Amino acid sequence: AGYDIAALFGIRNFYEKWGYIPALPEYRITVRTEAITDAQLHHRVVDYTEQYKPAVLRMYNDNNRKRTCAIVRHSKSWKGFTKGTTFRVDATVKVFIDDTGEPCGYVSFDDTDERTAVAEIGYTTPSVFGSMVALIAQRASEHGHEEAYITMPPDHPFAIYLRRYDCNVIERFAKTGGGMMRIINLEKLFAKIAGELSQRLRASTLCNWAGAFGIITDIGSVQVNIASQRVIIEPLSGGATYPTIELPQGKLIQLVVGYCDIATIALDNDVNVSPDLTPLLDALFPLGYPYIWWSDRF
Repeated sequence: AGYDIAALFGIRNFYEKWGYIPALPEYRITVRTEAITDAQLHHRVVDYTEQYKPAVLRMYNDNNRKRTCAIVRHSKSWKGFTKGTTFRVDATVKVFIDDTGEPCGYVSFDDTDERTAVAEIGYTTPSVFGSMVALIAQRASEHGHEEAYITMPPDHPFAIYLRRYDCNVIERFAKTGGGMMRIINLEKLFAKIAGELSQRLRASTLCNWAGAFGIITDIGSVQVNIASQRVIIEPLSGGATYPTIELPQGKLIQLVVGYCDIATIALDNDVNVSPDLTPLLDALFPLGYPYIWWSDRF
């Protein structure tokens, strides 16, 4: 029972007292309207309604299957596009229809005349990206906005597509507040992500590594066993001589979600890492772009 981790979007200098630490960066991609006015709209565009919910959910879950920290959306529990790019603005969503009459993409705009801002996009094929840019340009031009921005990780395929348009990318990593996380149940967390860690190991140059190491934190410890390219989590065995990493649970969650890498975390005085573990920890916990889309924030 209970949760394995907790996440929130909090005020500054407050939630640290309960063990929370910044672990979710903010990203913004800005593009000048004049730079995208040559984009062509090749799809029919309609307003989002409930009839498009199943297709939109499929797009979202397919697009974010490998996105660390992205919320898995279920038809029965998903509340829809609850907000734009802040907690204080609603969303207005457009759906793109292909030549067969099927939904092939969607764009969630801030429902305000003050700016052209996109909180989320989804797609079945990247071929719809050009039409998405055209719609963004159209809206910005109609409202007299000199630029538009999209809140999304910079490794997202649409963000990479925007590079042809002279865009600017901002990544913000907060010292306090913002997207924060903490571990609640260390052993259950690692048992649940063991499959993902096994996949990462198999895809790395250390795929044939075998052995064990311990993770020791202020809320408990676990033993990570690796054999036959498989990661298995067990309680930490006493008296063992295998290598260990010792660190606060907050810094461990930063490592787990890819907010920081082991080389950076190991510089801190409250972190101790057996030197021969560093390459393996890099393979298991690579740097990434963890993200929770605005509609799922709480």
